[in-house]
Amino acid sequence: MAISGLHWLDYPLLRPIESFAPIGFSLCAIISVAINSLLAGMLLRQFRHRMLEAEEMAVDSATHDLLTGLNNRMALNTLFDQVMAQARRNETEIAMLYLDLDGFKPVNDRLGHRAGDEVLIEVAKRITSVARESDVVARIGGDEFVVILTGLKGGERADAEPIAEKIVDVINLPMNIAGEGCRLSTSVGIAYCPSQARASTNCSTSPTRRVCHQTWWQERVHHRRIGLKE
Repeated sequence: MAISGLHWLDYPLLRPIESFAPIGFSLCAIISVAINSLLAGMLLRQFRHRMLEAEEMAVDSATHDLLTGLNNRMALNTLFDQVMAQARRNETEIAMLYLDLDGFKPVNDRLGHRAGDEVLIEVAKRITSVARESDVVARIGGDEFVVILTGLKGGERADAEPIAEKIVDVINLPMNIAGEGCRLSTSVGIAYCPSQARASTNCSTSPTRRVCHQTWWQERVHHRRIGLKE
């Protein structure tokens, strides 16, 4: 009703004309409804946009490590099944690199947890910078990372070791954390599949899939170690 009286303000010369009042009220009522509809549509679109953002954030937090932004263990299980299926279709192999940081705990204890978080973020960036676009990079907990190299042919297994060596080299570079210089090292275990994991791939449809994968990592990654001092 407040908007419907705007014609008295917009048309002061027409106020004395009584016949104009019904027309003015009707016109302003139409304008009011149009404005309200427009505002309601804008609010609805904004609400939907925020709902989509919230949904995307929920999905992202469920599949990605909140600290580093890498895939988490849950996402890795799903992506593992996908790359294994693709490898079987294309008759190729994948290589799984298992990394654990050497010297992370002393740095974390000496400089604090916030500095430790900075170290993990920096390590994640360095690993990602070396990995190929088609590869899968994940943090599975603490200072443990996994990289899945995809699309390897039978004669291209040696391609995995240079990438692993690059990861070792880039992680070994000095870091400036919390205003102090620190240096970490890492050891990388390499396992190839499906040739070395045919039994484990049978677990991909089992409720114990994650346990099978975890066991496979623990049993297989030690067959080739890079970065360890003998």
